[in-house]
Amino acid sequence: MEVHPDRTQTTEKLVTMQVKEHKICWQERGCLLAMVLERHGKNGNIGYGFLTGSCQREGTVATTFFHDHHNLFVAGNDPKDMLCAVQRIGELQGGFLTVKDGQILSELALPVCGILSEASIEATGSALKEVRESLIDLGYEHHNPIMSVGTLGLPVSPALKLTDHGLIDVKRGEIVPLVLSCF
Repeated sequence: MEVHPDRTQTTEKLVTMQVKEHKICWQERGCLLAMVLERHGKNGNIGYGFLTGSCQREGTVATTFFHDHHNLFVAGNDPKDMLCAVQRIGELQGGFLTVKDGQILSELALPVCGILSEASIEATGSALKEVRESLIDLGYEHHNPIMSVGTLGLPVSPALKLTDHGLIDVKRGEIVPLVLSCF
């Protein structure tokens, strides 16, 4: 999924990646690994994708802020940071946060269904501002990085989105493969 700086619509971008020892070398191509984990105990699904374009260049972002499903989205360049983010979101019972080098850089707890805060508007606004600033510091290039991240997992916004079922071609309403074979 290619993220653009001026809209929440993504585009499909095919990126050639090497495979070494049965592993896709996504980090060598400047992409972020992205995952959506089903978090309601219904099916345990995990959808995978790759991000490129105007998304952050380093670190990890994680959120449950998806009004359609409240599942957990995480994208990053380091699997250890991604795991740290997933664990912290679990402790918060939902939220929006950033991680780099094993350290939580910013966080907003959203314990009510993964999309609402129980804190005051002042505390919520301050935490959200820190998340936004952290995303920008990590290289996210968008006029509204919170909204951009918050739509990467919504299969109602064109053109390619990630859900716990995998990558969705929104226009066709179909799941598309993550990897195309060149054999």
